[in-house]
Amino acid sequence: MVILLFLVQTYAYTQISAISGIKFEDYNANGVKDPEDLTISGWTIYLQTSPPTTIDSTTTDISGNYLFVNLRSEEH
Repeated sequence: MVILLFLVQTYAYTQISAISGIKFEDYNANGVKDPEDLTISGWTIYLQTSPPTTIDSTTTDISGNYLFVNLRSEEH
């Protein structure tokens, strides 16, 4: 009697990444932070999927910066 045993291993590749940015008042509406554009602190930024489902949120720091970390590639 011969018994064959196959071991199958599945590897899932998940890339971990981050999303960051800065919230500012774009006074001249050019989409670029110019020196005269003021940053906005204390603003809640939502990370959403499509269709919109909120998966995380954070608040901008005193300089208007925000950061989402340890995101799997399927989350954004």
